[in-house]
Amino acid sequence: MKRQNSQRPRSKLTWHQNSSVASRGGFGLHSVSVVAEQVPLALSTPRGSHQISMQAWILGSLLRGNKRFGAAVLLLILLFTLSACSRRQSESSPQESSPSISAGQEETAQPETEQPETPDAAANEAILYIGTRDSDFTIYPMTYEGVLTPEILIAGIADLTGWDMTLAEDVITGKGGMSVCFADRSTLFTGPPDPQNEEFFMFSAEQLAQTILDSTQKTLQMGFTGEGGDPDALDIYYYMEGEKPLELPDIGREWPLDQPYAW
Repeated sequence: MKRQNSQRPRSKLTWHQNSSVASRGGFGLHSVSVVAEQVPLALSTPRGSHQISMQAWILGSLLRGNKRFGAAVLLLILLFTLSACSRRQSESSPQESSPSISAGQEETAQPETEQPETPDAAANEAILYIGTRDSDFTIYPMTYEGVLTPEILIAGIADLTGWDMTLAEDVITGKGGMSVCFADRSTLFTGPPDPQNEEFFMFSAEQLAQTILDSTQKTLQMGFTGEGGDPDALDIYYYMEGEKPLELPDIGREWPLDQPYAW
């Protein structure tokens, strides 16, 4: 006697039956029905499943391609925006100065020219005359600052020759000329320095005295005579401390206070 199978036989639904059941079912079943209608016969056979997989892979590839394309478009837009902002900023900002030329390039491009020396505005030039009226004078230029005075010229003679030209008092200047008083310790009264300057070497007391007195006279006359004037018209007087007449007993010479100097 055959045993009856207690299991209820499974009912097989056809494609149309599945569609009608799905339409009567919930939201999820209705979705399945829609997919089935878009892809006919895809669920009926294994070949249909393979077709769904291929279609899904193709769709995913397209979506991925679209994402890459969108990213590329966004990147191009960003680069264009940055370029436009940079261009506006460069137009609004002042132009940068051109780079300076290096020292070597500047010398190559433009040869260095010697600039004329500008004389010091405070430095002036005067002339010293050293010698005697019998043997003529040698000219020596000197520079000084400020206003020229007789004391500056006499100090210039001392610096040049090495003689002691110390004055007992400042030179007196008047309508009659200039009066000069050498101090007792000056070379005129004490003799030449030891050693002497070779260029201005004196061989005797008379030569030394005449050179000092003639050089001082000539330098003052030339330094304080106006252009076109006669230097010899400016009288120079010498005297000793205590307003005494100049006397040089070692060589037998003297000059009264009221008479201009002449050797």
